[in-house]
Amino acid sequence: MAGEEAKLSALQRLIRFGSEEDLGRFFLLLRPQELADLVEALPDEEDRLRAIRAMETPLASEVLREVEPPEREEILEDLPAEEIAEIVRESRTDDAADLLGELETQKAEETLEHLDRPEQEELRELLEYPDDSAGGIMQTELVKLRASSTVSQAVDEIRSMADELGEVHEIFVVDDRDRLVGRVGATALLLARPDASIESIMEREPVAVPVTIDQEELAEIVKEYDLTDVPVIDAEGRLVGQVMVDDVLDVIEEEATEDIAHLAGVNPDELYGRSVLLSIRSRAPWLIPAFGGGILAAMIIGSMEGRLKSAELLIVFIPVVLGMAGNASMQTATLTVRGLALGRSNLRAPWRAVSMEALTGLSLGVLFGGLLYLYTLGAYPDDPRVALYAVTAGLSILTAMTVGATMGMVVPLTLNRFKIDPAIATSPFVTTANDVLGAGLLFLVAHWVGLL
Repeated sequence: MAGEEAKLSALQRLIRFGSEEDLGRFFLLLRPQELADLVEALPDEEDRLRAIRAMETPLASEVLREVEPPEREEILEDLPAEEIAEIVRESRTDDAADLLGELETQKAEETLEHLDRPEQEELRELLEYPDDSAGGIMQTELVKLRASSTVSQAVDEIRSMADELGEVHEIFVVDDRDRLVGRVGATALLLARPDASIESIMEREPVAVPVTIDQEELAEIVKEYDLTDVPVIDAEGRLVGQVMVDDVLDVIEEEATEDIAHLAGVNPDELYGRSVLLSIRSRAPWLIPAFGGGILAAMIIGSMEGRLKSAELLIVFIPVVLGMAGNASMQTATLTVRGLALGRSNLRAPWRAVSMEALTGLSLGVLFGGLLYLYTLGAYPDDPRVALYAVTAGLSILTAMTVGATMGMVVPLTLNRFKIDPAIATSPFVTTANDVLGAGLLFLVAHWVGLL
């Protein structure tokens, strides 16, 4: 931490008092990822802008790619279209499209006008794809060859495109109509004889994804088939781009962050945002059901007010029952939502999975119900009806935890069945239902044992 503060302090001094040459030498000492962290940490917007402008264009392109969205958008807002076009020209097509997508429409058009016609057309096509699709995250830079090409020709092709491609993990094999027919890994290429044909060493019928596939499904395919790069094809099977493994890792992180945020009932944009209004607008809709459930639970308790005078000790157990039921259900709900996201196989037999969770909830309910039973007997020995209170408390915990654990699985499975993202709606539904059922179960058990 101290080292990062020292670097940040040095960068600030160089920005304020140093020359362009001094800044350039400082940049040489750090990796693009480290520079991105420092740029984000600069408190002054003008300092961030000057730091980016002081970088060589290729470095500025790499650094901007690593900077988090809010700071990147501020920098791009202040940069003129001509300077952004220079950065776009040095970026991979997927990163260039992302930068353009963060600009206002008019400024994006101005930026595109500074590019050559082929670059404009290529980027406009990429911008038409949804951000969360394979087309939205793919790059068009790749090596594609005919099956009749030799290994030597493939190596020459890679060398000629080295500056444009960056890292090369795979080359793709296409037919005369540009349809994907095979792929060759870098290792296989290095080990093959220079005069060997690409057809003789290629993997036939490689795994490919359509340009319209959702990025979450794409990440699942990468994980299932252990891929490094994923070829992207159009409706006719023609190779149009590839998704690199680093972009897939970004997708996995983004989707996991989104699921965690939704499970808590908040907007994932809050992680990067600084707006109180955004936080209010994000959280309020999901707090309303919880508030309504709390009111309903209060109404249930209020309706029992007259009868509670004869069993006032029941009030002591309300927070315990509601809390244990809520925790049991959210534990199950969290595991279920994550299991659905990972495609866990045991969730494909829902009734068996629900039965197992109900049994787990029942077992935990027996454990904690027994503990609460013993606690009640020991804490209120002078009450003439302590045995009834103890039975009520124990049975309430048992039933509430069983029902809570069951609902924690039933709710997300049901939402998923109806094509509703379970991460978004599970938490408010489960929390609200547990508040109402927890209070209701306590009084129902109390009435059954004769306390009410």
